[in-house]
Amino acid sequence: MCKLQLPQCNGCHESHCSHGTFAYRAIPCRSPIVLRSDLGWKVEFSGAALEALADMDKTERRFVLGSIKTHLCNNDPTEVTRNKFPLRRPSVHAERELRLQDWRVFYAVRENPQTAVVQLIGQKRGNKLIINGEEFEL
Repeated sequence: MCKLQLPQCNGCHESHCSHGTFAYRAIPCRSPIVLRSDLGWKVEFSGAALEALADMDKTERRFVLGSIKTHLCNNDPTEVTRNKFPLRRPSVHAERELRLQDWRVFYAVRENPQTAVVQLIGQKRGNKLIINGEEFEL
């Protein structure tokens, strides 16, 4: 069993506050995290995606996980929409992209069993993609 490290304030035990004294607390999690739906699709997360989730604050993490569940778990992840599509240029990291406001989720799809594997999660700032605190190029 792995431990997901989340930032936590020493004073009020919130993930973000005005005190500014943060320590990391470990919470147990299964690796990889798996989301399942009644449609037969499941979503797994790579280690890099888990790190990105751990670095987000609570509201961002809740938004990203909820959107991943909606778009990749409860709907067909291979369906092409305005915000969910195959990458235009081939990449060794992922096959597809999901756009969520200024967040980008890169994932691959396995048909048997029906699984979407989230490889990377990053934030778009202007024309730069930031993954794990560093500028990243697919």
